[in-house]
Amino acid sequence: MIKKVKVDDLRPGVFITDFGRKWFKHPFITNKVRIKNYAMIEKIRRSGIQEVFIDTTRGLDVIEHFNYNEIRKYFSSADQQFAEDLNKPKPTPLFKELPQAKIIRQEAYNVIKNLSAHVKTGRPIDLKVVTPVVDDVLESVSRNQDALMTLLTIKNRDQYTYMHSVNVSVLMAVLLKSMYFPPEKIKDLTTGAFLHDIGKSQIPIYIINKTAPLTSKEFEIMKRHAEIGLKLLEKTEDISQDIKDIVYQHHERLDGLGYPKGLTEKEISFGAKATAICDIYDAMTNDRSYSNARSSSDVLRYLFELGHQNILDFELVQKFIHAVGVYPIGTLVRLNSGFLGFVVETNKHDPLRPVVRLVYDTRHNMPIPSRDLDLASTVGHLHEIVDTESPLEWNIKPDEFLKAS
Repeated sequence: MIKKVKVDDLRPGVFITDFGRKWFKHPFITNKVRIKNYAMIEKIRRSGIQEVFIDTTRGLDVIEHFNYNEIRKYFSSADQQFAEDLNKPKPTPLFKELPQAKIIRQEAYNVIKNLSAHVKTGRPIDLKVVTPVVDDVLESVSRNQDALMTLLTIKNRDQYTYMHSVNVSVLMAVLLKSMYFPPEKIKDLTTGAFLHDIGKSQIPIYIINKTAPLTSKEFEIMKRHAEIGLKLLEKTEDISQDIKDIVYQHHERLDGLGYPKGLTEKEISFGAKATAICDIYDAMTNDRSYSNARSSSDVLRYLFELGHQNILDFELVQKFIHAVGVYPIGTLVRLNSGFLGFVVETNKHDPLRPVVRLVYDTRHNMPIPSRDLDLASTVGHLHEIVDTESPLEWNIKPDEFLKAS
């Protein structure tokens, strides 16, 4: 039975079938979700939602005589989670972390480029070269993840082949950090993400850089990079199974239609499932030799569809979207006030109200001196994001407003 209930009456086990709001207008990615713990209820309450629709045929009913405020004293999960968030050290200001993040990103690019040249002859991967740069990435993400995320929006088609590996490792670090993985596990899986395409070092360059669609024969050659990567890792000492799985399985899909083995959901490692999401997101939001970049919002919707179709891990897709932000760094958004602006900082406590760098006034059809507006501030609350826009359609160059220097 579908019924409307008060949020204060919710409890774990209840199945919400409708929040009464559009997609992205509540704390979760879908309008249908099962309440797993009191932390989820607290998120709903803090978003301002007072009533929701539940389906008692798919989950528990509410306890009519016992409301959430009375129950919560017996459960501390929600309060502990938010207390931990409040007790965390404040992130390094973005303007201070950006210059360091820019150096780290360039160093990481140099490492993967040189490493690819090194292993092209079949020599083993030297983890002593990889580990320091992965550590630098993780430290930057810990200080302020938005710094490296901002740099993901700085596109360079000529550098894509190697920068892609750097970007995927950054996205993996951000995702795992948001899921509170142990530091050593984050480091291991981020290393795997950094090396996920190392096998492409032995794929003919004309195939890597081809601007036209690959022929079936060329695609079969390209697919070999997963197996080549695994063979390179097997020559390297102290390589974990997690890293091997990521390199070998990141093109596998839950429906069994991926490659190289056509593995299904239970056979694919967690790291490979996560890397697949990061890999697709970065590839589709970048200009490549054979396709132009799509907006981050379009790609997030595409990932969401792939999750629904059981091609990607749906739960991980949802966590990824929450980690990178409903409006990721670099998204051009339109405000109800008529201004256009780029998202330059996310807001973890209120994802719908990031910091936006205003750059254009659509009411007068003219660019304006850029200035930052925190939509979570008192003044910012006068503005609301109503849509995302394509910078190309407005002849706006993101690099001019998002560069670190």
